[in-house]
Amino acid sequence: MLLKACLNGRRNKSEHPNVPVTLGELARDSRLCFEAGVGAVHFHPRDAEGKETLEPRYVLQSVEAIRRACSFITIGVTTGEWIHNGEQGLNFIRKWGAPLKPDFASVNFSEAQALKVCELLDLEGIGIEAGLSSVEDAKRFVASDFAKRAVRVLVEIERGPYESPAVEVCANIVEIV
Repeated sequence: MLLKACLNGRRNKSEHPNVPVTLGELARDSRLCFEAGVGAVHFHPRDAEGKETLEPRYVLQSVEAIRRACSFITIGVTTGEWIHNGEQGLNFIRKWGAPLKPDFASVNFSEAQALKVCELLDLEGIGIEAGLSSVEDAKRFVASDFAKRAVRVLVEIERGPYESPAVEVCANIVEIV
């Protein structure tokens, strides 16, 4: 069984002082997670001010720091459109190439550019983790060429008004996938 730890997500130091955001914190926590039995980590890279970013220098510095601390762990990052949407985000992802690239990246299928992001990741040899938060996301994913190539599927039911309980939404997504 693969255990994956999500190190920080959208959370920051104002929400909890121990949220890892710096290179050293990400490296340390990745190592500790690996020692606890985790096989993969996922994180949201930060710039020098602690703001989420997809800029290649910050993404690749973070990946490098984690690899130095723990060479055996699988490393994943976000591609969230809220960070840099439009062409800027796509241009940054285009530059995540070898040798320091992440092993996989999470792609939220609720986002407008999800398929373009998947194409870029596929071209760079970065695994795709399909983020599904609704039945519509699941249908979009299954209809895409990436359903057979994704390394995993993340079902992540976030807050919002739902017609059904989260467990029912999850079950409906799983049935489609």
